[in-house]
Amino acid sequence: MSRLFRQGYLDVLCGVYSLMNATAIVADNFRWKDAQEAFAESVKLLEAKGSLSHVLRNGIGYKDMTAIFDNVLAPVHGLQRDSPFRKHDKLPLSTFCHEVDQFLKADRQHAVIVLFENRYWVHWTVITEIKPKTIVLADSARRSFLHRTFLTTSRKRTGRSTRIFAKPTLFISRKNIDLACDVSPRLETADRSEAPFEAGTLSLGQI
Repeated sequence: MSRLFRQGYLDVLCGVYSLMNATAIVADNFRWKDAQEAFAESVKLLEAKGSLSHVLRNGIGYKDMTAIFDNVLAPVHGLQRDSPFRKHDKLPLSTFCHEVDQFLKADRQHAVIVLFENRYWVHWTVITEIKPKTIVLADSARRSFLHRTFLTTSRKRTGRSTRIFAKPTLFISRKNIDLACDVSPRLETADRSEAPFEAGTLSLGQI
């Protein structure tokens, strides 16, 4: 028998699932019914924007991610977001991990949505913890962690390495709670030679 296709194999909705999983971590009482309603509203929003077909085939970009968060999730569940790395074109992995770690440790109901790429796929997921050797995930594709040894934030990804796209990273917290990470003063000397990430420029692989 030829290979069977499982539910979720042919769509590329990891970004939407990462938003739902982050909300489940951060929001109080985000239940199955809430997730179903939010998912349905997210699809409606993408359809209204004319981007649903593209998202299903190619994956979702930063602008659609933030549109869903701002219009579907944040108002109903009292959430807020920050993109602390948006203005920094090149970010050392050590700095990325440090800032994410500080944010997550500030409150157990914080979550970080991140985009990564390896030789198999490009994938949105949720970071819940930074450990010395691994980055712990709450992932829609059931991936438990990323090995820090093989991670990079550089465009020059090779072999077994996995590239973290720092720029579109989303820090998610409850509204009216101070976002714990303001990286701008510490990164004023960052190298800005790398071209900025723009939503829709990546072809996101299927999950």
